[in-house]
Amino acid sequence: MLRQKRSREKTSPVWVWIGLESDALFEQFRAKRVKVFQRPMNHEWAYDTKFADLDGNVLWLGTEPRRDLPFDD
Repeated sequence: MLRQKRSREKTSPVWVWIGLESDALFEQFRAKRVKVFQRPMNHEWAYDTKFADLDGNVLWLGTEPRRDLPFDD
């Protein structure tokens, strides 16, 4: 559990960074129609993708930039 909401407490969605080893998890999420905020992208600082869970929290999966792909930014 990242944070438990107390009754009547207004909270914002939580962002979580999770290490990513391959595109397999992205493909599984996409096949299950999970809401995708950002497809896998290769940046100078990271190779990452973003999804939303059922509570509206953003799952941010990433790893070091990929050397076999051009940068998207």
